[in-house]
Amino acid sequence: MKNCEYFVNSAGEAIGRVRGDNKNFFPEYYVIPTNDKEQKNNYEAHKMVEYLLRNGVKVEQTTKNINVNGTMYPKGTGDFEPCKKRNFEKA
Repeated sequence: MKNCEYFVNSAGEAIGRVRGDNKNFFPEYYVIPTNDKEQKNNYEAHKMVEYLLRNGVKVEQTTKNINVNGTMYPKGTGDFEPCKKRNFEKA
């Protein structure tokens, strides 16, 4: 792995996953499926959405069916941007 200025340990060795052509280390969006085909545990998915909302993360729902890399997610699937500005004033 080529040395990456963002993810190095104290010995100066590159750590983490390779970015490749991606400019960000983390995905731009996370998808939280709510259908039985893609989601193994709807209860936990809803708990995750509630947790994110309580902690200032804006979670949205898709307004139509969407296809992401060959996987079809139905209308109402939750999604959020992990790097979106959050309210840290409470901390």
